[in-house]
Amino acid sequence: MALPSSKSESSSSRLVNPERNLMLSGFESNAQSKISKHPLLKSEANFAQNEERACYSILASTQGIQAPLKFMMERKAASQVGHLPFLPKSNAMLETLTGNDWNFGPEDMFNDSMSDRELMGPPHLVMERHLDIL
Repeated sequence: MALPSSKSESSSSRLVNPERNLMLSGFESNAQSKISKHPLLKSEANFAQNEERACYSILASTQGIQAPLKFMMERKAASQVGHLPFLPKSNAMLETLTGNDWNFGPEDMFNDSMSDRELMGPPHLVMERHLDIL
């Protein structure tokens, strides 16, 4: 039969959670993290979606429902464009349609996708492996 632990030991063991990463989650408790700190945080997190939705509603009211449907179909088709397995995926067509081709951010500067090209093999061997010819 186990001895009951003292109250100080049980309360301190409840406070320390080894699975919680303080660098990512901070010092807030779960109750504090559920409460939004500022009303604009939620809006800023979904800014691109809200802006796209507003543009589609303006297009629908001025040009009819076919205009936003056309743009949605173009973006979906551009996002599904395939590429050869030995070439890096760039999403250039989708970025042009969304207008992100002129934006330069930290993801463009610190992206390591260009270094993957050196790790890939010769194009003929990669295609033969992709087509199960080897």
